[in-house]
Amino acid sequence: MLVRNTEGALILRVSGTITPVFMGMMVIGMSVSGYLKEMFSLGAVYAASGGFIFVGAALLLPLVVEKKRRGENRTT
Repeated sequence: MLVRNTEGALILRVSGTITPVFMGMMVIGMSVSGYLKEMFSLGAVYAASGGFIFVGAALLLPLVVEKKRRGENRTT
């Protein structure tokens, strides 16, 4: 999605910004997961994680639909 939604001249800048943020959030998430496991059951932690994934997918869905609609308009 990064390559498809970013202009060619900006791809390196965007990926250079996103990669450290992604890695930092992975470290923070892994650090927090231990505390969450101690506070809640493992099933609750997995359920919350699944909920966050669905919310993220729902937020990205309009972008995917719009991109698909633009692609269909070009072929017709």
